[in-house]
Amino acid sequence: MKMLSKAVGVLALIAMLAPGAASAQTPPANTGATGNVNGVFQDALWQVSTNGGTTWSQAYQVQSPPGAWQTATPAYSWISATSSGTGGGGDYYFRTLFDLSGYDPTTAVMTFQCAIDNFPAQAGGYYSLNGGAYGGSCGNQPSYQFTGVNTVNSGFTGGINSLVFHVTGDAVTDGLVVGDMGLSASAVTATPEPASMVLVATGLLGVLGVARRRRA
Repeated sequence: MKMLSKAVGVLALIAMLAPGAASAQTPPANTGATGNVNGVFQDALWQVSTNGGTTWSQAYQVQSPPGAWQTATPAYSWISATSSGTGGGGDYYFRTLFDLSGYDPTTAVMTFQCAIDNFPAQAGGYYSLNGGAYGGSCGNQPSYQFTGVNTVNSGFTGGINSLVFHVTGDAVTDGLVVGDMGLSASAVTATPEPASMVLVATGLLGVLGVARRRRA
């Protein structure tokens, strides 16, 4: 009887060790929330490109945003190609990268708010996930304020993901702010190898066999 109890205990231990689903993983970072980079007001987790996305550099946190812009907070602030928010105008690409390794990309859901100065450069929308079609909306000229929550629930990959905003500037003030970033995804449940399952089953049968002989 004691050996049979031990066998039941082994089964309970296996159930306890079985991996479960995680409720969420660390979300992508809000803009301008990462502090200085080497003493310069840059954002370590957001990049900017002014040449069609062929090369990237750290985006700058805008130090004196115009009054019309969405108010900056410790949780998020505006970023641009320069710390003043001024630049040469034209096209700006802003991107952040995040990793979903170990998570099921089909269960991922991302939410955020955004505002841009001046307009979306893509006719179809404001942002793109992993090179997909541009969609969604952000507050833009003339108020540059958050206007609602964007939700993305498809297009993720199980590795590194890229979220890109394509903005048209006017060379006066140009920038992007993203806040309230959230990302949830279920962890990938590991499947035991067949050989391991055979070893576990064989061991349990052996334990149960010994229990029967001792009872006899």
